[in-house]
Formats: sequence, C-alpha cells, structure tokens
Amino acid sequence: MDEVGTRTEAHLARPRALTVDDLTGLDGRDAEAAGRTLDALRAAGLIDAAGRRAALPARPVLGRTEMADLGRMLPAGASGREILNAMLIAFAGHQMRSDYADAQARFFEAVRPR
Repeated sequence: MDEVGTRTEAHLARPRALTVDDLTGLDGRDAEAAGRTLDALRAAGLIDAAGRRAALPARPVLGRTEMADLGRMLPAGASGREILNAMLIAFAGHQMRSDYADAQARFFEAVRPR
C-alpha cells in the first residue's frame, strides 16, 4: 500500500505466557482461583508449564479459524469466552485489541483530512 501512496503502520503483538494476573478478576476469580484455572489449562494440554500456548502447535498464527478451534477446547458459556479472550491477548491472536489504541488514534489523527 505504501507503493501507491497509502500510509500504513504495523502494530504487532508478540505472544507471551498466560499468567495468574491475566485470569484474576474474570468471573470474580481471585488469584487462587486463577491459579487453579491455569492448572486446569495445563492439565488439558492448552498451555505448557510456563503458561505458553501448547494447543494447536502446528498453527503458529492464531487467525479466525484457530481462535474458533481454541474456543471449542474451553468450557461453553461466558466463562469460557472470557478465558479464551485472555488467552488470545496473551498469545497474540489476530483480533482487535487495546494494546495499540493510542498509536492507532495518533495514526488516524495524522492522516485525517483537514
């Protein structure tokens, strides 16, 4: 797009480990309950001992299909969706996220016609 004169920016999230802090507060979980949730995700083979993604190892990018597949590995309902969202944030799933909201706002302000 740069070649035809359209300004672009790339904001790339890097995968990281899922932590107790990521799960604390979901559905009222305290840190102890969040730790039990991490243990259950490890036991299910969804994360490794360090909290990194273990599910779908042959698919390094979590696009729409992979996110749906991962979601089917979790409990149905609101709790499963909240856990999935926390996992997708940690694992850099391809979705809208707030990590780069300020940078995105600056970009749109800079290219907005005056």
